[in-house]
Amino acid sequence: MEDRYFTTSDGVKLHYLEEGDSSSTIIVLPGMGENADTYQDIMHALSEDYHVYVLDYRGHGRSENGTEGYHIERLAKDVYELLDKAAIGYFSLVCHGMGNAVAWCLFELFGQRRVRQYVLVEGAPARMTDDRWSQDEALMYRGKREVPAYIAEKQLDAFAGEQPERRDMIADLYHDYVVRDWRREICGIHKPTLIVMGQESDFAQQQLWNWLTEHIQGSKLAVLDGGHDVHLDNTEAFVKEVRKFVK
Repeated sequence: MEDRYFTTSDGVKLHYLEEGDSSSTIIVLPGMGENADTYQDIMHALSEDYHVYVLDYRGHGRSENGTEGYHIERLAKDVYELLDKAAIGYFSLVCHGMGNAVAWCLFELFGQRRVRQYVLVEGAPARMTDDRWSQDEALMYRGKREVPAYIAEKQLDAFAGEQPERRDMIADLYHDYVVRDWRREICGIHKPTLIVMGQESDFAQQQLWNWLTEHIQGSKLAVLDGGHDVHLDNTEAFVKEVRKFVK
């Protein structure tokens, strides 16, 4: 496993982990507040068959903070620039939580041509309720738990860790993430997609699963034991599902 760095077009030095030497590539996009080191066990397991990359977003992990760019579009641009810097051609994409929003924005801005398969882990098209929705629609689009528009101070402290200067930046990113509605972008996905949900997740439930599988053509669903962090709660089963699907 190697530590790598590249500098974005707006001058921010980003960190990513790389492991494996296969010609088949998997890129992992973490969830909100996660860092690349969280995925070391998953990387090590997948690297037996794949060349795996995990990115630290700006203001996360060992990446620099920068002074701006704390919105989903900039994170998607960072991912696109990683593809160029690391000379990545075609790839499979594994995304958790907010990482799915980054992927949906990536698809919208740069297309899906280079994507072979997509693994959607614990994602929803919306995280807040539109007053125009019925109760059933809310369960389909955002799942069973609505998040607040602004991140709780305790959670913000946890995400910022030992770098308190990150608090305001992460708060901006959180707000941009949770107020968005990605239904249109999700309906435009045309790549083979595996949807992975945690059986004990605090927000994912059957109406959401059904909506995603119905609106992503040809998608498959795997519901595993575990919560929102099902990839960490049940790593062995998660890796098995990913390996089987990507293969």
